[in-house]
Amino acid sequence: PHLLADLVQISLQNRFSYNPTTHLWYKASKGTFLINPIAPEDFHKTVWDIFERDCRDLEVKASENNLDEVLGVLKNRLVVKPVKLPEGKIALQDGSVIDLKHPTVIGTLDRFVDYYLPVTKDQWLNPPETPLWEKNLSEHSNKEDRMLLEIMFGFVLSGANVGTHECCLLIHGPFDSGKTTLIQLLGKFIPEFAINLSISNCLSDPVHAGNIVGKRVAISNEATIKQKDTEKFRSLISGQEVTVRILYEGVFSYAHNCVFMAATNEDAWIKATPENVKRIRVVEWKNTILKPDSHFKERLERESAGIIIRCLRAFAPYLYDRIPQNDSTRQFMDRANCNVNRVAAWLNEKGLVYGLYF
Repeated sequence: PHLLADLVQISLQNRFSYNPTTHLWYKASKGTFLINPIAPEDFHKTVWDIFERDCRDLEVKASENNLDEVLGVLKNRLVVKPVKLPEGKIALQDGSVIDLKHPTVIGTLDRFVDYYLPVTKDQWLNPPETPLWEKNLSEHSNKEDRMLLEIMFGFVLSGANVGTHECCLLIHGPFDSGKTTLIQLLGKFIPEFAINLSISNCLSDPVHAGNIVGKRVAISNEATIKQKDTEKFRSLISGQEVTVRILYEGVFSYAHNCVFMAATNEDAWIKATPENVKRIRVVEWKNTILKPDSHFKERLERESAGIIIRCLRAFAPYLYDRIPQNDSTRQFMDRANCNVNRVAAWLNEKGLVYGLYF
């Protein structure tokens, strides 16, 4: 009875579910399409049936003295690791699979995945309209920047390899102009894979594992790139191996797949070298005087499915190609280089020694 009670508790807490057809347990999460989660009232009977079947061939015999050991054996049997779909293929919430290379071809998910988008097959084939999204972008940015922003959002949502594209996004503009609302909307599309984290914090050595491992997008508000280690900046943006530490434990190398996005009202302090420039994309966000709308975020979120589809379709042509540069990025980096050179010139004029910041 103690083992059964603890097994039920573990299963409920960790959202494990049992498939009576395959006689396998699955982790019931938002990305599970192979099974229907078991209703709580049926859970005790289900667990008891599995308990009787699986405990017959356990390596250890259950007793109160070795309860932890038995539970450990059972728990290992419960876990089914999710798989990653091939590049360009994305799971939808109804179990369909889309292929960015062939947008009209719809498949069916036959494996357990932990990443999907809140869009259905019907919505993908007949995209909902997004009037508020389009109006918001047209009021704050030019056509080239709007296209770049949707490409970058699609890049994040697609789960495509960071190393192929090697770029972060800065939405640059006046304070309190709606930049943060925009990038936080992206985080709400994939909440389990988004984290609020600035690039500056990640440039510390080493990165805390909980901040980046398993994440798809790191979002920061009113951030500024002020750092001296341009080599580490390039490694971080390119998805190369970085040193990661686990609290109270050791450090290890980890090649992440996280895209960095930031809202900023300041120019960057980083050299405008070709290596740095190709890793930054900038959208200039203009300030507009609009009538306050306390329900703007909620209204924008209602267009989520249409926004996701727009962004994925915008990114699709660049699945295997580098995301294009735009004029806003070049102008932004020219100003950044000007800032660096001006300070360096002043230090030279005063006879002061300057270091790796410049």
